[in-house]
Amino acid sequence: MRVSSTSTLVFGLLANIATAVTPIPLTDGCASYPGYSSSTEPTDPFIVEAVQNGSPIEGHGLTYVLFQPETYNGAIGRIVIPINNQLAKIAIRCNPANDTILEGLTPNGWQQLTVSPYPYDAEILWGTGGPKIQGYWQEVEGQGPLYIGSQGVTTWGVMDQDSTYWETRLLGPQSAPPGLNASMYLGEVKSLLQVIS
Repeated sequence: MRVSSTSTLVFGLLANIATAVTPIPLTDGCASYPGYSSSTEPTDPFIVEAVQNGSPIEGHGLTYVLFQPETYNGAIGRIVIPINNQLAKIAIRCNPANDTILEGLTPNGWQQLTVSPYPYDAEILWGTGGPKIQGYWQEVEGQGPLYIGSQGVTTWGVMDQDSTYWETRLLGPQSAPPGLNASMYLGEVKSLLQVIS
């Protein structure tokens, strides 16, 4: 759960490095993901990295943390970006079951990845319902890197929380922090999350 902190390192001048693009949702099921072999079987696992953010976690892969000691609105854990890029990355795969979902390999096994239903705090979660995470092209269908997003949006806000990891939240409609006269938190920067084979 995101909190605003004046102790956060300020990268505000870099907040627009993730340029405005037009996300194009995949329409071929799991076929465009790395490790695809069958329309009825999950793909081989792949990782996702934070890119185009101009911050210390540029190129760092996603991992997970558990909510302790309780869940957060039913969620068991969330997906974050570790400052130490040597930490294990979370394996992600595309599963054609249930309208093509992206799953992460968690301590609870393969779990569907979603975003929080709260637009101002739409971080990546598992273990709860919410809009699903899915893949998108940028600008031209079938060309260039593949990114993850949700609800037609692929731009994420990333922010250092405790000098251990950076949180992610989807910067979609109504994502402005409540009570702040700003579209982003102090120290938050824009980023894309790119699928890496």
